[in-house]
Amino acid sequence: MALWSTALIDFGLSESQFFALTPRQYHALVKRKERDIEHRELLAGIVASTTANFSMGAPERALSPRDFMPSQWVKELPEPEDVRALQESRITGFLTGIMQLQETLGY
Repeated sequence: MALWSTALIDFGLSESQFFALTPRQYHALVKRKERDIEHRELLAGIVASTTANFSMGAPERALSPRDFMPSQWVKELPEPEDVRALQESRITGFLTGIMQLQETLGY
């Protein structure tokens, strides 16, 4: 149903056109739609990042158009090993701080 509804709603095909497609043709349409979405996000991202970077409260780190592209956010997820190392360092830092506080207070 998802393939059929995508073809009818997103691609504007009729049912007969959808059922006449080969899987390769359908996949090509999906890829083309993804490129179109990324292009539209890029255009909006250029405007948004330029506005943010040159505003009165500009960020310390310059923002790029990619920062405003939801389709790219998923591609930037860290690897599970990196997440584990980050969590480990945060927990270790927190516990070290607690221990130092306890020593200072004489516990």
